[in-house]
Amino acid sequence: MIKILLGVYGDEINAQNINGMEISKRINKKEFEVHMFYYKNKPDIDGVIFHKTGKNKFWKNIRKMYIFIKNKFDIYYLPRLEKTDILFAKMYSDKKCIISSLEIENALYVEKYRKFFCENIFDFFSINDELKKRVLKDWKRDTDILYLGYCETNITPKVKEKINTICFVGSLTERKRPIYVLRIAEEFPEVNFKIVGDGPLKRKIIEHIKEKKLKNVKLTGKIANKEVYNELNNSDLLIITSDNEGQPKVSLEAASLGVPTCYIKENYKIDYISNMETGFEADSIEDMIKIIKKINNNSELLKKNSRNVAKVAKKYSWNLLIKDYEKYFEKTLEKWNKERNMSH
Repeated sequence: MIKILLGVYGDEINAQNINGMEISKRINKKEFEVHMFYYKNKPDIDGVIFHKTGKNKFWKNIRKMYIFIKNKFDIYYLPRLEKTDILFAKMYSDKKCIISSLEIENALYVEKYRKFFCENIFDFFSINDELKKRVLKDWKRDTDILYLGYCETNITPKVKEKINTICFVGSLTERKRPIYVLRIAEEFPEVNFKIVGDGPLKRKIIEHIKEKKLKNVKLTGKIANKEVYNELNNSDLLIITSDNEGQPKVSLEAASLGVPTCYIKENYKIDYISNMETGFEADSIEDMIKIIKKINNNSELLKKNSRNVAKVAKKYSWNLLIKDYEKYFEKTLEKWNKERNMSH
């Protein structure tokens, strides 16, 4: 049995933690002994062993390092790369099978990340085709692709016919550029806009809404992932205004419900979106406004993309993708053991 640490937290909502939780629920417990972290509220998942770190930074780092060393995991999967993760990887890169994932393109242009990934991580995978190509070109590393999936629900996808509600889901940070949502909302006073998430820009957004007297914008704050699905299901279009992303999980969640995504493709590409067929690619915020106007004037365009993206999304269900993760973990550990035996 393979003893694997999924180095994420089971009691905090963010993309990496949710992905880790979905892997932990589905991975074959007859083949894998699964371990995870939690801060304070221990989750209840059959067959998963949880380790408490607490939230105090100083003690959390000490506890994490203790957990890393004491448990002697076969595989350390560290997608978050917190300070303790990085320190542990630098200390034990030649002694432990440490793996990670490359999930955002910005990392490719930072030399310290390139050096760390290539020198201190035994293996890492890309989460989409574009990242795989860039890593091969810029870092000269050929990586596997493991897609991030969505959790299937009992909600039946509905074909969207008219844009009544537009949704934004994400942390309210500079990189996500939620202020763009307000600019779009000014252009479409007849459309309802929902901003789902929380973050440091929340106060600025509230002030902007008041200043511009935007009556068509609602902030939900941070909500449970189950509620995110409900908000998406009651929307007709998802917009992603980020400067950069990997393979946005929320776009897949929306797709599974028949909700197309319109995103700004300045610095990244979403694999499963074919422009005007399974979603909408914009070159800028101005272009995104033009696309929304075009959709508003052509209900058949929205209906076609809604139907198409719901079909495409099916192959990205976690229930299917988990097999790829199991094979990757097994293959990587086998490669690690082989190389370690050869070096000895």
